[in-house]
Amino acid sequence: GFDITGSAGGNGIAGSNNSWVLINRNVIHDAINGVNLVNLADGLNPSVIDDNVLRDNVNDGFHLLNIGGTSITTLEVTNNLAYGNGDDGFDIAADAGS
Repeated sequence: GFDITGSAGGNGIAGSNNSWVLINRNVIHDAINGVNLVNLADGLNPSVIDDNVLRDNVNDGFHLLNIGGTSITTLEVTNNLAYGNGDDGFDIAADAGS
């Protein structure tokens, strides 16, 4: 894994319209959101967020937002530690149909 230091205007790890994402064994801190994923879709295998430390981010440690009907049914979030974030440790949200 990596030690990822964010910037005042950016996210530690960000992605849009991805599938089959693996984020593991990282320390992610001092960003707007530690991890920010938008419209994460199902893939061949589940996306996995495992064994990360998400700390001291301005908003959320982990933020997932699915909008516009993008559906995800296989997401594994395991063995993570979130603390000192300005809003939520983990924030997973979707609009109707997602």
